[in-house]
Amino acid sequence: QTGLFVARQNIKNGENGIAFTADTDVSPYIESLPYSLTSAQKKCVDEIIADLESSRMMNRLVQGDVGSGKTMVALFAAFVLAKNGYQSAIIAPTEILAKQHYETISKICGTS
Repeated sequence: QTGLFVARQNIKNGENGIAFTADTDVSPYIESLPYSLTSAQKKCVDEIIADLESSRMMNRLVQGDVGSGKTMVALFAAFVLAKNGYQSAIIAPTEILAKQHYETISKICGTS
């Protein structure tokens, strides 16, 4: 909680984040999925990308029911980070969920 408080204060005080400048268009990749993203998923991806393209620090929590597509939203955020030369981590609170994320992402990325 202390870390979040400090981050919020930095945002309020105008400390800048990193503005991503590389191509952040993920629409070809969204269109290549074997299914369509929901409008809520598309909106969330668009908002995250807009945050990453700005110089504002991003502090975002993606929340939703089981099976609502949070993993896909996280995958597209990680993809934009990678396209801009940064690393990211998608974490899960349990080993079972981490394995499910790995399997889902591996199928989508064609690495399984």
